[in-house]
Amino acid sequence: MSNLANENTSLSLDLSYLLEVGNNNLAFVEKMLTHFKSDIPSLLADLKESIILKEATEVKLKAHKAKSVAGYLNDQILHSLMQEIEEDGAKDRIGKSTNLKFEIASLHFLKLCAEIEAYLEITDSG
Repeated sequence: MSNLANENTSLSLDLSYLLEVGNNNLAFVEKMLTHFKSDIPSLLADLKESIILKEATEVKLKAHKAKSVAGYLNDQILHSLMQEIEEDGAKDRIGKSTNLKFEIASLHFLKLCAEIEAYLEITDSG
């Protein structure tokens, strides 16, 4: 049962790490997904504001938090983008490339939110 979302649906959401951390407890996984789904929009809004204001320390901290969400969802692309944004903040080099990475990551996070929503709807109806 490494990827329940893939085994039971056509979703690409990878829940294997959450299942591992939660000892295959589906209630835990659903609780975490609900938490991520509600936190991602504000997390992205806060990170975007810090990037616009070039608040290096805040960019670093907020990108680190977003990177953790990506890690729990086994999303290596998103994890890498957040790592790069975090490094931009750590090195105080927030610029056009940071903005581009953020825009790509935002689209990816929105896709994840849609996948989380679909998964939660499937589990609620199943």
